[in-house]
Amino acid sequence: MTDDRRALPPALSEAHEVGFDYRDGAGVDFEPYPDFLDAGETAEWWRAWTGNAELDGSELRVFGQDGTGGLAVFLGSEGETGVLAQNLWAYLWLLADGFGPWEATAYPDHEHELPTDARLTEIATTPGAVAAQVGE
Repeated sequence: MTDDRRALPPALSEAHEVGFDYRDGAGVDFEPYPDFLDAGETAEWWRAWTGNAELDGSELRVFGQDGTGGLAVFLGSEGETGVLAQNLWAYLWLLADGFGPWEATAYPDHEHELPTDARLTEIATTPGAVAAQVGE
């Protein structure tokens, strides 16, 4: 298996380093990876999730999971699916608002109440930082 890990864009890496409010199971249920899952692991996971051995998931960049093993796209361990954000910038705002991938899927109307995070808000509002990093 080839290890072709790619580094996370700096804003995403920095946001994940801030940490999450886990609140003994009542907070964010997300375990970020230090970098994107490599192509071999992504292909193995994608084939298992879809049941299609011909797919390789090469268009996906997996960067974390919830406590049950559901991966952040969001494709849950029990078959749940959801669009978390249309781009990196929107994902950073999701984190700043106190949501992780599972919470965004489970509480689409933002019924989940966690405080916003000042450092994550700062990361999300850094002018040009996110746009410049998306293509990296």
